[in-house]
Amino acid sequence: MVDIIPRTPQSSSLLMKALMTASAAVFAAALGGFAILFFLDSKIQNKIEAAEVILAAEKTPEQIDMEEYVFAARARLQDFATVVQERSNMAPVFSFVEAVVHPDITFLVMSVDALRQSADMKGRARSFSALDEQFAVLKTREELLDFSLTQIQLGEDGTIEFQITMQFPGDFFQ
Repeated sequence: MVDIIPRTPQSSSLLMKALMTASAAVFAAALGGFAILFFLDSKIQNKIEAAEVILAAEKTPEQIDMEEYVFAARARLQDFATVVQERSNMAPVFSFVEAVVHPDITFLVMSVDALRQSADMKGRARSFSALDEQFAVLKTREELLDFSLTQIQLGEDGTIEFQITMQFPGDFFQ
């Protein structure tokens, strides 16, 4: 038969007792902290929901001003988009003028009317021969339906100041 000899209980050291007590206190504090956090979270969530209900019920003056500003900006953008879609392409006129201008002629003012398919241009020529050569070049261009000299006069510095009107075909501005 086997005899079991009882052992004498060992007493824990003071350090171990202090560590166990501290561990139990930290564990209890952590549990208490979580309980407090859950309580505060539900309380804050209730306050947020109440604030959302109040805000949804009526708009603040800042919100009304911001909403009006946004709607006005949206209307302006829609108007601009409409204008951009409906506008005619003016680039062909500038390309045409760049290709046909005589070196001794300077155009100072240009007014393009896409609805009338025309361009009015005021310019200066150094001489009548340069102006005559410019008209000869314009007569040979297929892009023009017609052009006319609407005004001519001598400038103060001896140049010839003139104005011409050019008429383009209907599909020129597309």
